[in-house]
Amino acid sequence: MRFSALLLGTLASLVASLPKTPGLPGNPLNASSQSPARIINLRTHQSRDFISPYLSSLTQTDFFSTYLLTPIVDDTVNPTASFCEFLPAWYPDADLVHIPKEQNLTAWYGLMERWNLLTLPERYTGYSQDGDGWKIWEMLHDITNAENSFWASPSGRSSPRVRELIGSILSGMHASISTHICHTISYNSKFAPYPDLQTCLTARLLNHQEWITQMEHNYHLILQTIAKLRPFVEDSDSKYENVNHSLDSETRSKLLSLIDVAYTANLKFRAPSSFNIPELDEAEQNEMLFLLKKIDELLNCVTCSQCRVWGTLQGDGYATALTLRLVDGEASCMTGGKLVALVNTLDRLSFSIEALEGIEDLGSGGLDREAVECTGPFCGLRSAEEVTARMEDLEA
Repeated sequence: MRFSALLLGTLASLVASLPKTPGLPGNPLNASSQSPARIINLRTHQSRDFISPYLSSLTQTDFFSTYLLTPIVDDTVNPTASFCEFLPAWYPDADLVHIPKEQNLTAWYGLMERWNLLTLPERYTGYSQDGDGWKIWEMLHDITNAENSFWASPSGRSSPRVRELIGSILSGMHASISTHICHTISYNSKFAPYPDLQTCLTARLLNHQEWITQMEHNYHLILQTIAKLRPFVEDSDSKYENVNHSLDSETRSKLLSLIDVAYTANLKFRAPSSFNIPELDEAEQNEMLFLLKKIDELLNCVTCSQCRVWGTLQGDGYATALTLRLVDGEASCMTGGKLVALVNTLDRLSFSIEALEGIEDLGSGGLDREAVECTGPFCGLRSAEEVTARMEDLEA
């Protein structure tokens, strides 16, 4: 269906809602008109192209295209709802009353809403247009503010390292979502506030390389996490379910292929030197889990279900990656729903990188195409089978 001017204006409001916090996404309306010489690191381009066929095939399966969402309930049942009422983003876009929910909400599964991700574009936001609709984003990016009572740790102590880590990941997530929305509105030019994707991204994102770099870091975080999932998938005791879809042999085979390709991509195309995930002690791990729970509460502060599906899913994906990477003893908590969130979050990041690839010649510098020398025994390999064979040769 066609967008109305109001809905597109709302989409633009979300893209423009990057807060003015130093080191995190700021207000792109203050950006200069000069484009950066480099958009995406060449190795990230190569990594994305390497895994793309496997990732695309997996996200088309029934298992990975279905997502369960906790329905909006009365605040007497869900204490988060009471908190959300103080945020302007609690009110949905007016146009959404004309969008039949049934076109994407395929069924109810127990007390959960079951959504088809293949038919639900990431374009509805649930944010009002009254000038305060991005309050949730402001709250999210205020995570490093020790004086904000919402983020106050129960222990009374605060780890700047943990908060900077999560704040940076939120920055990259916001940049990626901004790219998705720019891509959406650029293909509805009749009502779009920008004539094309290039203009939208230039105004909102491209003049801030640090935001794009953090989005790249998020890509490598999720990719490295998926590369380590083989033991969980091969475990005979692990019976992953997602609604009424089990991880059947064909889907499981595709998942294992993606895991192998992700492992290969990590070896062939190293993450940028600026990418760093620190080791956390027990107190820092507990604080991180607390903050991730609070983030989930904020991401659910939208009454329109189809508006919060993609935000909640990506938040779950990052939370799962951080938990598996940094929290001791949490590997056993992997579920079918978390697998879906991880894979689709990687797919969203891959989509963002692809969108930026389409404008890589923007400005005088364009994409940095300096030759990148590949070293090591895995160079030149293009498939998981080739990697397996090479590893067997090395072990012989």
